Amino acid sequence: MDKKGLSNKDVAKALRLSDGRVVRFWTSKKEPRQIPYASWYTLRHKFGK
Repeated sequence: MDKKGLSNKDVAKALRLSDGRVVRFWTSKKEPRQIPYASWYTLRHKFGK
């Protein structure tokens, strides 16, 4: 996300999520959660490496 300049809101919109809170949980520094494979796959194909 940092390399592509994407915000939590951009990623949430691409995944059709209601807001960026879920993405913020995935990218949290203290206790990150694992990104579900389906979401990772979608992001990988929409935004590339």
